[in-house]
Amino acid sequence: NKVLGEDGVEVDEVEREEVIPDPGFVVKTRAGNLPEGENKVFINICTSSKLKKFKQVKKRMPDGSVQEGLNIPLSCGQQKVETDKQGAKCTVFDIIVHPSVVSEAFADKTGNFRHWVCNFTLQYIQ
Repeated sequence: NKVLGEDGVEVDEVEREEVIPDPGFVVKTRAGNLPEGENKVFINICTSSKLKKFKQVKKRMPDGSVQEGLNIPLSCGQQKVETDKQGAKCTVFDIIVHPSVVSEAFADKTGNFRHWVCNFTLQYIQ
């Protein structure tokens, strides 16, 4: 697992605190590098108020322009192999974010923020 500091850079192991998350939503996808029948992947997006809220950030680029983005603190559990409803093997990841991330994902009627969160978590676990 990656341990990231405030600025998003990997740091040495830090003191840990147990977090018992609340359910959010599930991302279901397939991994192209696994055999058919074993390539189903579930990402459980869970919440805990122990994590910091997400925030918008601005970064000045080398060319002087300003790029806006989001900083979403998260905790990612280890990859697990489980079975789905049909009894087939699947890979499962548990990702914990602040409840405001899931609230915003459900509140955004366009679905853009939820889609962004799904892509963000997919990139994180790869």
